[in-house]
Amino acid sequence: MSLNRYDLNTDSDSRIQLLYISTAKYGDDWLSVPHTHACTELFYVQGGCGSFLVGTESFSVNKGDLIAINPMVEHTETSSQTYPLEYIVLGVKGLELSFGNGGNRQYQVSRFQPDQITQIESYLQCMLQEITEQAPGYETICQSLLNVLIVLLMRSYDQSACVLPEANHATKTSATVRRYIDE
Repeated sequence: MSLNRYDLNTDSDSRIQLLYISTAKYGDDWLSVPHTHACTELFYVQGGCGSFLVGTESFSVNKGDLIAINPMVEHTETSSQTYPLEYIVLGVKGLELSFGNGGNRQYQVSRFQPDQITQIESYLQCMLQEITEQAPGYETICQSLLNVLIVLLMRSYDQSACVLPEANHATKTSATVRRYIDE
């Protein structure tokens, strides 16, 4: 497994804050273990295919898919052996999405058109370049590009999603209950 992770130390007063950017590519040493995070994760599938297990739901993913997983939601990803999964993941503090489709959805999958894929990939590649080179102001550029990506993501949900106020996620259960009450 090829994995790179870059953490940001921003003192931004923005409510939504980029915490980290990771890249991963499936290899023989890939460990697919269900886990949670205190932040929202945005997974963008760059290549290959595989599946995600979120809670008890499993679904397939392919190049161009973006999966938003709310804080404290158990998830893991697995790869196809033939077409190895490759993705970029953003850890985002202060962002929790309510998908407004009547259920207690803990995640959302967006499937983009080819022109949107090109646009999203260019923003993500720019973020990776900025954080790798760490030229002065790279944190500001990465945060600004995250904000653009969130707007594009919200558009893909056709305005059926909303950003919920940040909560203290003491446990996975309390996060699930709070999400249910909010919806």
